[in-house]
Amino acid sequence: DPFLRRESFERDMVNDDLRCIKAFPSGRTVVYSCETLEEVGIVDVNRRTIVGIVRLPDSVTCLVPIDRTDFLCGLTSGKLLRIHRDTLNNTQAKFVHQAEVMSIAVHPRERALALSVSRDNFLCAWNLTTMS
Repeated sequence: DPFLRRESFERDMVNDDLRCIKAFPSGRTVVYSCETLEEVGIVDVNRRTIVGIVRLPDSVTCLVPIDRTDFLCGLTSGKLLRIHRDTLNNTQAKFVHQAEVMSIAVHPRERALALSVSRDNFLCAWNLTTMS
């Protein structure tokens, strides 16, 4: 039941520390994750409700908006995911880090280019169109 999942996510969020929180450029949507949860919540600020929850294979280490509809999510397993805000569909990068993703940055003008760094001491460049 989605309602029960939302309710439990809100309860867990209150009892946990927020790990990441980001606002989309439009200013209406906020994406967040709690430290011990393997989920990302998407909140509509105007309606003050959780409009979506994305279940992930690992804990979230970082979140970065790409544009008005998509965001990148780094995980403790070294995976990098692109998640669509409205459909909640996600695409995993074809290659992964060997350790926890520490930070992600999207190029300010070329939105199809991102960099990520992880505990494996590698800096990776990503084509966000192909996720490679």
